[in-house]
Amino acid sequence: MGCWNKTCGLTRLHITMGEPVYVFALEKADAHERCYSTAFWKPCLVPWEAEYNDYGGGENDHGIGIKYVMNGVRKTLVELEVGENPYHDIAVKREGFGLEQFYEAVHEGRLLSKSLMRKETEVDFVMMKKSVVDDLLNTWEIKDCRLDKNNELEYYSYGYDDLLDDIPVYLKEIKQHLDSDDNLTLMRLYSDGRDRNNTETKFIKEHVGDIMHRFSNFVDVRNQVIKLVENDKQDEAAELLKYFLKGSMLNIFFEMARINWAPGGHEGSQSTELDAHETLVDVIKEAIVRERAEAEEY
Repeated sequence: MGCWNKTCGLTRLHITMGEPVYVFALEKADAHERCYSTAFWKPCLVPWEAEYNDYGGGENDHGIGIKYVMNGVRKTLVELEVGENPYHDIAVKREGFGLEQFYEAVHEGRLLSKSLMRKETEVDFVMMKKSVVDDLLNTWEIKDCRLDKNNELEYYSYGYDDLLDDIPVYLKEIKQHLDSDDNLTLMRLYSDGRDRNNTETKFIKEHVGDIMHRFSNFVDVRNQVIKLVENDKQDEAAELLKYFLKGSMLNIFFEMARINWAPGGHEGSQSTELDAHETLVDVIKEAIVRERAEAEEY
C-alpha cells in the first residue's frame, strides 16, 4: 500500500505526514440544491484534531469531537458483512466501532449512515491544515447588518474570539433557563436556542440555533450542550462549543468565499507543488483589484 499527501479542504494545499490538521466528518448530500457550501457534502461542524498519517487517515487524534462524532456515526451506520474481496470489502459493525474503523471504512468506501426517514448516505471526511484554520479564525471577522428590535439597521462585526468570550455567559443563561419554572422559556431553549430579547450572547445563539437539514446530524450540539449543563458538566459543554464554533465560523467563511465542503481529492499524489497555488493567489488578487476599481467608477 502506497502513501500520499492529503489535500486541505480549505486551501487545496498538500498535507504531509505528521502535519497537524482538523478533521471534519461529512455525509453526502442527497438534495439537488447548489445554493450553499453544503451542496454536495454535509459537514458535521464539530471537528477533532489529528496528525496526518501519510496513508489517508489520522494519528495522535484528540479532541472532544472524537467521542461525540463517533457516537453519532455508530448510531446511524449501516452494518455490512465482509464482501467478495475480503481485503477491501471489510465488515463494518457497530460493536467495537471507533476512530480506527472510521478511517478504514471510509478508505474502503464502506461507511454508510442511515437514520430515520432518510436514505443510505455515504460518509467521508475532510482534513484542513490546523495552522491555516487557526490563522483564519484569529484574524477574520464576520461583518453584517440586521434589523434591531426597533426595526432599524444595526451594523455589527465579530470574530471567533468574541464567540469564545460569550461561551461562559451563554452557559450561565442556559443554567438560569433550566432552573426557571417558566415552561415557555424552556420550550424556546430546546426548540431553537435563541432568545431574541436577550442581546448579550446573540452572536453565539445565531450559530447554535442555526443547525438545519443542510448539516450532518451526527452531533446535536444545541441539545447536547443543554444536557451537559443540566448535569453540571459546564467544562465539557464549553469544550464542545469551542470546537463547534470553529466549524460554524468556517462554514460561514465557505459561504462567503464560494467554497464547497468535500473530501480532499488527488488521493495517491505526493505532489508538493507551491508555484501553481502562488500564481492562483496572485491572479485572484488582481481580479479583486480590478473589480473594486470598476465598482468605484460607478
